[in-house]
Amino acid sequence: MQSLLMTAALFAGADAEPDALPKGPPPRLTVLSAAALTVRYVTYHPVPVTYQVEVAVMEGGKLVKKIETRTVMRMEARHAEHSLKDVKATTAGGKKLDADAVGKVLASPRVVLISSDGKPVDPAYLKLYRADTPVLVMPDADKVVPEVIPRPKKPVRLEIKD
Repeated sequence: MQSLLMTAALFAGADAEPDALPKGPPPRLTVLSAAALTVRYVTYHPVPVTYQVEVAVMEGGKLVKKIETRTVMRMEARHAEHSLKDVKATTAGGKKLDADAVGKVLASPRVVLISSDGKPVDPAYLKLYRADTPVLVMPDADKVVPEVIPRPKKPVRLEIKD
């Protein structure tokens, strides 16, 4: 719900449609702030988790226990921290921002767009947002450190299949 409200606020006053299909991945939308000339943020990425379940199956009139392998998608948090001097920043309208300007814009928590692949965001995506929305290109975007998340214990569920 919160991300829906953030997106609605960013779309206010934006062009309705881009001129062409965008190239590259869409930017990530996040809330962040800069303190002591450092940008810290968390992103979430889907990760497949495979586990095994013991199920009871009816075979030939007998109840037989079998092991099934299942996969679910889980969102994994990745924390990142960058120095403001290493961040390339613009607005969705194309205005370049230096480190001092980024520090002022991000003095308090603010909704920003972050490049998903460490390259500039395609203008077709940027046309969807207000011109003053900050757009950040972080160094080493693919080297974000994953947070250690404890794996759930092996679930056991009995199911009867016909």
